[in-house]
Order: sequence, then structure tokens, then C-alpha cells
Amino acid sequence: RRSGSRTAAAAETAVKVRARPRASDKSLERFAQSPDGALLAFTAKDGRVLLADARRSCWLPSELKMSGTARAVAFSERCVYASGGDATVYCWDVRSSRCLATLPDAGASPTSTLACAPNDDGGHWLFVGSEAGVVNVYSRGASPAAAPTFS
Repeated sequence: RRSGSRTAAAAETAVKVRARPRASDKSLERFAQSPDGALLAFTAKDGRVLLADARRSCWLPSELKMSGTARAVAFSERCVYASGGDATVYCWDVRSSRCLATLPDAGASPTSTLACAPNDDGGHWLFVGSEAGVVNVYSRGASPAAAPTFS
């Protein structure tokens, strides 16, 4: 019970991160929080993904860059995923900000949402929702650079 009440209290705490990186990023409404609550990832203009340290209330200096527009973002334990208008999912290592892999989503319809959930083999499921209303599910192994399998 105690851990549950701590989680609920932590979820109600607001974090204010001052001064957006660029004035052209007027809306940062699409975002995701890392599983441990330490990082926030926001979709921005020009295919950029901005990272913020939620514990220190500051922007991280590195930006993640993808081709096309950034429309959706999600975290797994070790990776941040982003996708958008080109229906390609990008996987970056959280620690190094290095792109580990790209995954062309089946159907090639622009991505509207992403989500991750742990699976039984130490990896995770990656859910990719498209504007066409289709959700594709990929199994990602424990190694983020491993080729995903379509489920």
C-alpha cells in the first residue's frame, strides 16, 4: 500500500520546465514520460523530439531528429520511440541519444500514437497506431537494436 500511495502522490506533482528551447515550438502537447519518471519527451517542429529532465526541471541539450514530422512518442525501459507522417518508427538509446534502429510501420499510414509495454522475454511490445485506425503490434527483444517481429 505504501508504494501505491507514493506513486499516486508522485503522479499529482507538477513539474515546471522553464523556457522552451525554440520560440517556434508553440505547442508541446504530445509527450511521454519515461517508466521511472525521470525524463519527458515532447514532439516538436521539424521532426525533432525534445527531452527534459523531470527531476531537475531542465531541458536536456540533445535533440533527437527524425525525417518528416514527429507526431507520437513513447518510452520503453531503455529506449525512446518516435514516429510521424512518414510512418517510420525511430528508436533512440535514452542514455546516448543515438538512433539504434528504424522500423517502417506496416501499412505506411501516418502514425498517430505509440505505446510500449513489457513482455515476458525481457523485451517489450511496441504498439503503433495509425491515422487509418490500424494498430500494429511489434515484439522487441531485450536488445533494442534487434530486429522487431510483427505480431
